Amino acid sequence: MLRQINYYPLVAFLRLPSLDEKGVAYIQEITATPEAWYNRKEAIAEARQIILHKLNLLNWLSDFVEQFS
Repeated sequence: MLRQINYYPLVAFLRLPSLDEKGVAYIQEITATPEAWYNRKEAIAEARQIILHKLNLLNWLSDFVEQFS
């Protein structure tokens, strides 16, 4: 099992129960109404900013170089 590192707000992501029919049913259930998205909107926006501005390769390399300059 992969070690989970919490870079993002935990509520920004939903974990699939499995990759079979249970997973498909879960996706259908979650996307049937917009509540899941509305309830997590701020966390999703924060996770997006982290991905775009902190964890992309060029920004990571820039921060890494600054630490050792």
